Amino acid sequence: MKRFRFSLEAVMTLRRGQHEQALEALGRASRRHQEAIGVWRDALAEFEKHLELRRSRSDASGPDRLRDHEWQTLLEGRLEARRQDVEKEQRALMQAHEALALARQALEIIEKVRDRRRNHHQEEALKEEQKLLDEMGRRSVMAHGLLRGQDESVLHS
Repeated sequence: MKRFRFSLEAVMTLRRGQHEQALEALGRASRRHQEAIGVWRDALAEFEKHLELRRSRSDASGPDRLRDHEWQTLLEGRLEARRQDVEKEQRALMQAHEALALARQALEIIEKVRDRRRNHHQEEALKEEQKLLDEMGRRSVMAHGLLRGQDESVLHS
């Protein structure tokens, strides 16, 4: 019997490549998300440090309070921008997860088809082997019968 050959091998290679690309994209998205969280945490720490400094300087003059308030407003804006960056990267990470799931699903479909075809090929090979063994067994019985028939004819003569 012929060796098993999967006719959709090119499709499987393509699907594997897409799966690998989706994994790499997920890794990049995860790294960017973690970096965005780190930048947000730094901005939060700076904001909290400013609040603590402001609380400790309760006796500050009017211009100092105005400058502190303006700085706090600026820090709040930065913190909000970093939060939005984290949300954007979170969405990108979720999209990368979805793309990976779709790529994995497409690859699994081709793998299942290949496995079914390989199993069918193996079953056919076993059937052919069994037919060959059965034929060899029949020939052996026939040959043995012919020999026995010749032995009996020699004895009778």
